Amino acid sequence: MVPILYYLIIKPLSLLPMWLLHRLSDLLYLLTYYIIGYRKKVVFGNLAIAFPEKTEEERIQIAKGFYKNFCDVMIESLKLFSISEKELRKRMIMHDVDNLQPYYEQGRSVVGLVSHVSNWEWMVISDKLINHRSLGIMTPLSNEFLYKKVVDSRTKFGCRAIPKAEIKEVIAETTEPTLYFFASDQSPHKAKRAYWTNFFGRDTAVQYGAEKFAKEYDMPVFHFKINRVKRGYYEVHNTALELNPVEAPYGSILDRYSIELEEHIRNNESDWLWTHRRWKHTKPNEVVGVKM
Repeated sequence: MVPILYYLIIKPLSLLPMWLLHRLSDLLYLLTYYIIGYRKKVVFGNLAIAFPEKTEEERIQIAKGFYKNFCDVMIESLKLFSISEKELRKRMIMHDVDNLQPYYEQGRSVVGLVSHVSNWEWMVISDKLINHRSLGIMTPLSNEFLYKKVVDSRTKFGCRAIPKAEIKEVIAETTEPTLYFFASDQSPHKAKRAYWTNFFGRDTAVQYGAEKFAKEYDMPVFHFKINRVKRGYYEVHNTALELNPVEAPYGSILDRYSIELEEHIRNNESDWLWTHRRWKHTKPNEVVGVKM
């Protein structure tokens, strides 16, 4: 069934011009927001936590903007199955590449923290824009056929995509300087293993894996921030979070990342992936609404 869906719907859709795909995204927005109401309760719950100072009408406008951008990202992700390198280079511009060059010349790999703001899927072009080899850590899909097609679409420009379970094996075999991308704004499955930081004024559980990885392999850490320039066009800037991770205090990398990420989201309110339950965990030894 999935192969039929891919060859009859997904692949043909990816061949459509971007302007027509965006018209389809407009229709998808109407369906998702007004008819299905996809995860609306989660979205408005998150917005109430993040922006308590805003009025209900202001949060509604942010939500509508989010669903429009969310549908664009889904449709633009389909384009990855057929988009050319030339077109993607025009649509995803990467700045501050010189920040990474000294480490490339030293033969050192680095860690890149990226969040689900704007179109993170198109970051697969990064391998063509920097000297480091790009590698993204991804979660395998349950359907083997679709997983292979997604991996193929993400790696056709040189970027590697591997499951988290294979990372140590890959590092042992890799000799070229590599930029390891971690999506580091996801809520961890197990709060007991999480690192707790302040995010939008609330104790928030975040995955510790990226900082642990950087410390274990002594890799400088950079924050890659994606901004939507206009519909279908993005630019990426990076800042150094920690250049000496081994010496950094426990949690300091993630604390600084959380500060920068919050600022980035506040500047791009409708572009973050608000459909995830970001504050579903309660910090141990605390009761919701009561300070211990």
